Amino acid sequence: MRISINYTANLSYAAKELVLFLSKYTNCIILKNAKDYDKEIELFVNDTIPAHHYSVCGDGKKLNVCGGNESSVLCGVYEALADAGILFEAAGYSVPHKFDLEAFFNVNKAVKPKFRLRGIRQHINFTMDISSYPLKDAQEYIRSLARMRYNAITFHSYPGQWHETNPLNPTDFAGHFFYGRVHPMPKDDQLTASRINNRKYFCIPEVEAIFEDEAKKSEYAKHWLNEVMKTAKEVGM
Repeated sequence: MRISINYTANLSYAAKELVLFLSKYTNCIILKNAKDYDKEIELFVNDTIPAHHYSVCGDGKKLNVCGGNESSVLCGVYEALADAGILFEAAGYSVPHKFDLEAFFNVNKAVKPKFRLRGIRQHINFTMDISSYPLKDAQEYIRSLARMRYNAITFHSYPGQWHETNPLNPTDFAGHFFYGRVHPMPKDDQLTASRINNRKYFCIPEVEAIFEDEAKKSEYAKHWLNEVMKTAKEVGM
């Protein structure tokens, strides 16, 4: 089966997510803005409805996904995929039973969220949050939130952790994670060692090799947060 996804450039991320999941859970050939196809998905913004509203309307052959803005169209994509069988959670996604392509093309619902902005206040300064995630894992966590139809996020931290306290001072660095506390790895705790990537210090794994180089650690801390924020913007937050 050939499925065409029709969209404009501003909806390329929503189309990319459709390609990811339809390719993963079906044997269909996924095409972009094609003329020859068996089924069709149309993604578009409808600026006559509130920005946070979205709808998914299918007739078995064509599925229209629209929203009041780009972020809401993306929510509509996830709504249809969830109705077809994908379970989206903060830890990732799965298909508990099966992916139902027929159900996907027959979704019909208009969603009017009670809250325009839906998200969390993400603390990034404790040893039990994403502060210690590798960059790719932190970015995937943000994508998971978007797939749960969150459209906003707040990052909470303090000076000296992800940005300098005084940027004009060349000896003032970022990278003082966890309120500036250093957490050495327990030397004889094999259980802990088997479950995390760190070997000397508990921190972002990419940082451990440069942990004692204040300048390099500072630059990576700023890079890490900038890349995570870029991902949040990419997914419509």
